[in-house]
Amino acid sequence: MNQLSDDEKVTVTEGSPWEEDILVCDLCHVAFTGPENASTHIKSKKHAKQVTLKAWKKDWKKAAKEGKLEYLKKKAVVV
Repeated sequence: MNQLSDDEKVTVTEGSPWEEDILVCDLCHVAFTGPENASTHIKSKKHAKQVTLKAWKKDWKKAAKEGKLEYLKKKAVVV
């Protein structure tokens, strides 16, 4: 079984006004009615795109701090 990265994890919100806990993808800001829906979302193209964009933004911020933006401009991928 694959391990989920921090970007792919779904949060369980406790103490909600509903009887059951709410599953939420913090990255995509989406709530789910059950674990099956959350699992389907984690495997979706939309979620994968958000994971890719977050990693890309992180790389750009790091490169900007280190003055290495030219490297990332060559590596840039259109999503």
